[in-house]
Amino acid sequence: LSNRPLWEIAPPDILNKYGIGFESILREHRELGDPRDPFRDAIIRINEKEGLFRRSEEGASFVGKSLFRANVELPANVPIGEYWTDVFVFSKGKLVSENSRSLIIHKQGFERFVFTAAFDYPLLYGIAAVIIAMLSGLLASAVFRKD
Repeated sequence: LSNRPLWEIAPPDILNKYGIGFESILREHRELGDPRDPFRDAIIRINEKEGLFRRSEEGASFVGKSLFRANVELPANVPIGEYWTDVFVFSKGKLVSENSRSLIIHKQGFERFVFTAAFDYPLLYGIAAVIIAMLSGLLASAVFRKD
């Protein structure tokens, strides 16, 4: 996320030095392997399509001299776990501040209950799933019975 296009914030060599921007990430992966690796290209294409890779030049805004706000929309299918966010502040093309923070994604509500039950009590979860499926089938047959 940035408050304007990256090319207006800093020169490409500075952005690449700190691994900032989608192009920089792709360049790093190309250096690690074959630049025409179809598997890597497919993963990037799929993640872009699912909304897991996204660019936004209006995602951050300054609300004060040294305070900014960034709204991040996460897709519903984002994998749970701990992620690291890196924040870079530039002024006149030079890096003036850098900070890293962890971001923990976890499930809540009924979805969390089902997820926890499936992994912590797999036998009970399996039995409950079979019972629910049987009851759903019985209910459907009763509702749609042609007598």
